[in-house]
Formats: sequence, structure tokens, C-alpha cells
Amino acid sequence: MSKWPDQPRSDVHCARYPQPVPLTETPPTTAEPVPIHHLGPQDVEAYAAGCALLGSGGGGDVGAAALLLRRTLGERGPLQVVRPGDLPEDTLVCFAGAVGSPTVMLERLPGDREFGLAVTALRERLGRPIGAVAPLEIGGVNGLLGLVAPAHLGLPALDVDAMGRAFPRLDLTVLADRVPATPAVLATSSGGTILLDRLDAATLEQAVRGLLPAVGTWAAVALHSCTVAEAARYAVPGSISRALSVGSAAGPAPGRRPVGAGTVVQVRRDGASRGGVLTLDLDEDAGVLRVDFSDEHVLAVHDGMPVAWAPDIIALVDERTGRAVTVDALRPGQHLTLSVLPAPAAVAQRADLLGPAAYGLLGWDE
Repeated sequence: MSKWPDQPRSDVHCARYPQPVPLTETPPTTAEPVPIHHLGPQDVEAYAAGCALLGSGGGGDVGAAALLLRRTLGERGPLQVVRPGDLPEDTLVCFAGAVGSPTVMLERLPGDREFGLAVTALRERLGRPIGAVAPLEIGGVNGLLGLVAPAHLGLPALDVDAMGRAFPRLDLTVLADRVPATPAVLATSSGGTILLDRLDAATLEQAVRGLLPAVGTWAAVALHSCTVAEAARYAVPGSISRALSVGSAAGPAPGRRPVGAGTVVQVRRDGASRGGVLTLDLDEDAGVLRVDFSDEHVLAVHDGMPVAWAPDIIALVDERTGRAVTVDALRPGQHLTLSVLPAPAAVAQRADLLGPAAYGLLGWDE
């Protein structure tokens, strides 16, 4: 990806949105969403829309995961959603989701059994009951698949997550170096489990990527077991409630900052990686917006000046469908609106780990 020599300036804005954005200041954090207490089948559509927005262009298409979660909730009943303060501090919890290719999941749809199996096998390894399960990653499909496990097992979902958005690797979490990633369990669609133990997060990421081709390129995962007190201290709070709030908003989502809208004139992809560059010709002759992307949207630049960057959430929404567009679905001719949601405080505080450098984008702010 490219290096951007110019410093951000405070007066960068597009004609359609005439108020200047103070880019040299820390953007305001999103207000704490109203906590939810249950999630039922009727909530899944809005919740999935919120997870897609929080994916920042990554995390995969949420359609199939939404169908699975809606079916599981329909069969098992509404899912109880709890905050850390609702449980005893020594309650054991874990984080769950899926690893691997979301595209292959569309071809080989997962069932709820795999996600329940991953948590059950982790519980057996720990020798203690698990009292609640949280989604590993609120952005994209994992925001939904992370709730399939507690729904299947009849456990409450803890209203936190480990990423606050979507990130492409298991070692890119707010729990890194704070809560051990292992023991971790992969559960396959054939009913098998793989236990990985005594590995740090970076080594776990490498090991899992090496195993995935042998198990069908995706698997359910349960990891980062810890107490509720540790989850309250280190994880991103209110993630499930935030996704539902963002997806339910009739107008601009809470905390969402509009940047501009226009037509995609070019999508240039790097054949050697998932990365590339999107060029958007803004409406009303407001200039050109460039978005550097990898697995997610990483950096947005308006007429040569950076206006948004990871770990803040860069959302591109198709004005025709009203849905967030993933990096895989970007095409010339689309009319898109770009807006930015501030990263949760727990994520922003780890911008050294979770910012553009996590995607190999170095020196862009020099």
C-alpha cells in the first residue's frame, strides 16, 4: 500500500457535508448503547446490519450467519444477554466465533452444533463450567456466529467482544498480551475437535492458518477463557448492544460521522494479496476519495489528505440497497456513502497494535 506524505489537516471536508472535521483531534467516542437483555429471531436482521457496518468492510457477508442465528434462536428461544456486572466476578467465560474463509462458509453452511462443540470441548479441557460466551469479533459474520454457541448451549451471551470491529487475525485483539489465547479449540463440520494449548496469540494464529486447509478451510473456535472480572477489565464493553443499536438506527447511526458520497470509478486490486485501492468520484464536484483496503477498509484519503483510518471503522454503504459493502463486493459503478464510526475506547487505546500498521500500511502519516 502507498505512503502518504501529507499531514492530516483540520479543515478537510466534502461539499456535501460542509462542517469541517477536526482530524487532528481525537474523535469523540461513541456513546454507550442502551444495554439489551434478550436477542430474539425478530432482532437478527437489525443486529446483522449492525455487525456488517462494524466490520469496516471485512468479516464476510453476514447473510448466511444471520439465517443460522435466526434458526437457532427460533429453535432454542431468545438468547439472554448479560453485562459483566450481572455475573459473579469469578464466573468463567470464553470467546467464540469462526476462523477461515467466509466465502467457503456460503458454500458449506455451518450448523449450530460446531459452535456448541467448540465451547463444550474447551470446558472439558478447563475442567470448569463456562457461565457465558462472548463473540470473538463483533464485526461481520463472527458477530452472529459468536452468539450461535451460547444459544445452542442455553448459556447467556456476555455483552463484550475482543475486537470492537473486524480484524483479520486472531492476534489482533484487545485481549492480546492480557488474557491468554489458549487453550483454544477448533471444531470442524465433520464433528472433530482440535485442541491447541500453551501457545501465545501470534503462534496460535500461525498454527490455525496451517490447520485450516486440512479441515475444510474454516472451523468454529473457542478461546480466551477468563473470568468475568478479566473480561470486564480488558474486553470491549457493550458490543452486542452496540451492533443492534447501529443496525436499528433509522437515520445516521449513533456516533457515525458522514464523510461523503459518490460513484466508484475504479477498484484496483493487488493480485498477490487481498489488498487494493478504491477510487470514489464524490458528488457535487466535492473531489476524489481514495480508500486503501486489505481484509477491511484501512485508510480513507480525500484529495490527498487522510480523513479516516483504522482502528476507526470505515463503512461504505450502497445507497441502492442500504447495506454495508465488503471489500470483496466493491465494483465500479456502485454509488456509495462513506461514513466513520469511532473505534471503541478499548480499541483506540491499542491503536499501536490495531491501527494501519497491522495491515502493513507504514509511514502514511509522516
